[in-house]
Amino acid sequence: MPPLAAVAVQPGAAPVLLHGQVVEHVDHFVYLGSVVTADNSLDRDISRRLSRAAYAFQTLQPVLRNRHLSARTKCTLYRAIVVNNLVYGSEAWVPKASQMRRLDVFHMRCLRRILGISPLDHVTNRAILLKAKTDSIDVIARRYRLRWLGHVGRMRSAAPLPDGRWVSDRVPLRLLSAWLDGPRPVGRPPKPWGQSVAGDIAHCQLPEGARWQDWLDVCQARPVWEKVVDSLRGSIANVG
Repeated sequence: MPPLAAVAVQPGAAPVLLHGQVVEHVDHFVYLGSVVTADNSLDRDISRRLSRAAYAFQTLQPVLRNRHLSARTKCTLYRAIVVNNLVYGSEAWVPKASQMRRLDVFHMRCLRRILGISPLDHVTNRAILLKAKTDSIDVIARRYRLRWLGHVGRMRSAAPLPDGRWVSDRVPLRLLSAWLDGPRPVGRPPKPWGQSVAGDIAHCQLPEGARWQDWLDVCQARPVWEKVVDSLRGSIANVG
């Protein structure tokens, strides 16, 4: 009988039971299009995203080679189809610099092909991004993360409790402040998602008088939060 489900765990972990049956142990599996690994590494997911984006880019070649279409139209199609494949699931990422470089290298290679710019032309990546009217993958992924943060932040209750605390029965918002007790491995711990998104907020232009710690109040007004997210374009330098 095939397993009902699978769980990514480290070797030697205790068995997990579901309805009395042992759940299969694997080192990785795909869930909702993203790769979940036992060690929480993004390497497999980044490789999957690159593969999907490369396939989408190749599929678009007949359109991108059409000389009757403007570069602006081609870049719009590229952002809507290829870039969305490239950063799918990035709302939950805590990427390393090396992983973002892999995505940015692919991104810039695609833009150069669309715009007909050869590496021998010695045109900087920044100039290409400006001509294509798009951002680096790092900026795009940060904006995806902050949009998701705002969406989760608006899941809180309509009014605080008498003691000033906000409550919510929505699991995503509760998990933002959740903590797992237990022993920690020796060495520097992996960077948590909350710390990563706090760094994203620190690069944004918040409303006057607001600090990054006030993000939960700021994000309640969707138009205001959208302006905060869009301010990333000017506050983070795109690749040079």
